[in-house]
Amino acid sequence: MAIPSDQLCFRLTFAQHTQTMPVSVFRESEWLEEDQHGTTITENVDLAVLFQCDDPQARFYMSGLELLPADVVKIDEWGMAYLSPGLEPYELFKPTGDYYPLIPGFYPVIVVAFGVRYHSSIQVLPKQMTLEQWQIMRDELEQELRGLAQDTLRKKLGLDHFAKRNLPPEQLQRFLVIQKRFPSVMAALHDLLDKSNFRIRKAYQMRPLERAKSIDEVTVRHRLSHPENRQSLKVPTREVEYDLPENQWVRRILHVVSGYLDEIMEMADGQADLTEIHEEARKMKHSLQLLRTTAWFDEVSFPRMTAVPPVLMYDPRYRSLYQLFRDVQADQTEVTLDISYVRQWKRTDLLYEMWGFLQLCKALSNTLGYEAVSGWLFDVQATDGILSVPTLPPETQVVFASGDVRLQLSYDATIPSRREEIRLPNTPLYTVDIHNRPDGRLDVYKADVYMGSMMIDFKYRPKYWIWDVSKRITMRPASMGQLLSYGHSCMSPHLLEGQLPESLRGRLQPVLEVWAIYPSDWGGDPVQFDDEYRVRLIRATPGGDNAHVAEELKMGIARMLQQV
Repeated sequence: MAIPSDQLCFRLTFAQHTQTMPVSVFRESEWLEEDQHGTTITENVDLAVLFQCDDPQARFYMSGLELLPADVVKIDEWGMAYLSPGLEPYELFKPTGDYYPLIPGFYPVIVVAFGVRYHSSIQVLPKQMTLEQWQIMRDELEQELRGLAQDTLRKKLGLDHFAKRNLPPEQLQRFLVIQKRFPSVMAALHDLLDKSNFRIRKAYQMRPLERAKSIDEVTVRHRLSHPENRQSLKVPTREVEYDLPENQWVRRILHVVSGYLDEIMEMADGQADLTEIHEEARKMKHSLQLLRTTAWFDEVSFPRMTAVPPVLMYDPRYRSLYQLFRDVQADQTEVTLDISYVRQWKRTDLLYEMWGFLQLCKALSNTLGYEAVSGWLFDVQATDGILSVPTLPPETQVVFASGDVRLQLSYDATIPSRREEIRLPNTPLYTVDIHNRPDGRLDVYKADVYMGSMMIDFKYRPKYWIWDVSKRITMRPASMGQLLSYGHSCMSPHLLEGQLPESLRGRLQPVLEVWAIYPSDWGGDPVQFDDEYRVRLIRATPGGDNAHVAEELKMGIARMLQQV
C-alpha cells in the first residue's frame, strides 16, 4: 500500500534544468515493475537529485549510482552504492560528462531512513523518440546484428545462395551442413564399399571327417562328449566379421542423415521456390543408399548409444562420416553480442549511431548487392559453435566490393589534418578544419581510382536542431557548421587521379555530399536536399519504413562513379 507523502520522514527530489520532480509515492513492499505512476525524467538532460532527511544514517539507492565519482558515492556493507542525505543537490548527469547516462526504462528507488525501507520507481523517457521506438531500435539492432553475422557466416561457407529460402532455420542449417560435407562423405562411402574394416574370428562348424583339415582342443572335447557321432567333427574355421563398432556407427549415421533429408523433402514438397532444394535432397539421399547394396551392410547391427570408437577419429573414411554426423546433430551456430555492447546500450545517441551504421551495412550488402570483403563482424569466425559479434569501436572500417567498385565505410574515424598523413586506400583525404570525426564516411573507388567520399552524421535530435538556413547565422543550429565543414574543408590530391589533369583535379572537392540522418516520424518528406550546400537530411526511424535510405545510398554512389 502506498504511503502518503505527508507521512514520509525524508524528501527526494529530481531536477532537470528549471523543472523539479519530487518522488512522493513510496511503498514499504518491494518495488514492482507495474508501479509505473512514479516520477518521470528525460534521458541525456542535466539531472540532479536532492535527498534530505533528519536521519544522518539514511541512504538513497538507485541503479547507476555506482558510476558516479568515488568522492560522491558511498558503498554499503553489501557492496551497493548509495548517497547520504545532504543540503545540496547531487549532480547525477551532465551532457558534457561521460558517466550515468540512464537508458530509458523503469528504475527502482529505495530509501532507508530510521530503520525503515521505502520503495518507489522512476521512469526514464527517451529524448527524441517514444519509449516504444527506443525498444524497437534496441531489439532491431540486436536481431539485425545476429542476422547479419549469420548471413556472413553462410557466405563464408559458400552457402549464401540458400540463405533466404523458405525453410525453417533448423532444416536449412542441416541441409547446408549435409550439402557442404557431401563430396567428402561420398568419397568415403565409395572406399568403404570394398574396403570397410573387418576382423577375422575363429568359429566352429560341423564338417564330414574327410573335410576336416584342422582340429583343436574344442574339436577333441566335442568328440569325447559326443562319441555317437563318428561321421563328422566340430572343426575351427576362419570367418570375416563386419559387425564392428565403427561399422555400426556408419549404419547409424546413414540412418540419421537420411531421416533429416526426408524431413527436408517433406518441408520443401509442393513449394515452388524450394524445388531445387527438394531435388538435391532426394539425390543426396539416393546416393547415401550406396552402402546398403554391399553384402556386409545387413550383417551390421544397429548400435545403441555407445562411446565413439577411436577409429572414427583416426581413419579418414570413418572420420568424414562422423564429422557429418557431429555437425548435422549440432544446434545452429549461436550468435552472441560482445559484452561491451551492454555498456553501449547506456547511451541512446550511441545506440542510434550503431543502429544507423548497421542500416548502411545492410543496405550495401543485402539491398545493393555489394559483398562485404573485410572489417568488423565480417571478419569474425565461429568458435566451438559460437559466433561473438564484436563491438563497433571508433576507426572501424568495412570494405564492400562489386566488380571493380570498392566501397570503404568507416565509423567514427579521424580524418587527417595534413596532406602528408594521407594513407591510401584507408584515408584518401584530409581536412583543414577542427571537425574531423564524422560518424560515418563512405569512400568510393573504381578500378582503384579514388572517386570521392560521402560524410554521414547520425543526429539524435529533431531536424530543426540540425539544419535551418532560414535563421540568421548567429541563431543557426551548431550542427550546421559541423556539416558544412565536412563538405567544404576536405581536400585530396588523389581524387580522380589519372582521370583528369592535376590542375583541374585541384579545384574539385572530394566530398560530394554530406548526410545528416535523424530519427523522427513527424511526417513530411523523409529526404530533403540543400543543393547549395550539398547537405542531405534523411529521416530513419526504428520500426519505420526506411527503404529510402538504400535508394539514396544507391544514387549517391552512382553520382560519384559517373564523374568521369
